[in-house]
Amino acid sequence: MSPHANKDLSSVDLEEWAQIDPVTFKKKFQETPFYRTKWKGLIRNICVALGNVGSSDNLPTLTTLSRNSEPIVAEHASWAIEEIKRRELRNQVDPTSELLGKKARAQQDN
Repeated sequence: MSPHANKDLSSVDLEEWAQIDPVTFKKKFQETPFYRTKWKGLIRNICVALGNVGSSDNLPTLTTLSRNSEPIVAEHASWAIEEIKRRELRNQVDPTSELLGKKARAQQDN
């Protein structure tokens, strides 16, 4: 294991991580490579991840982040909200669309 490895980071709960404030971020990550991204970089990346795989359960947290004073955080949280809404609307119209998309990506990888 890397000398910077942190056993607390072996399993990621994006919702939980999205709620980390800058002070907690510094305490938790100061001695890890995550610290180079800074708080706003980590939260931005979490917003992107939630936009890609999140659900309506994540919308309250993303809505709060969309009001953040850091433009990069607010912009990516707003993007994630729109992605989740678009994906869930598409799945309501065609419940097989998510499954078909996964199958198509799997075939492209082969």
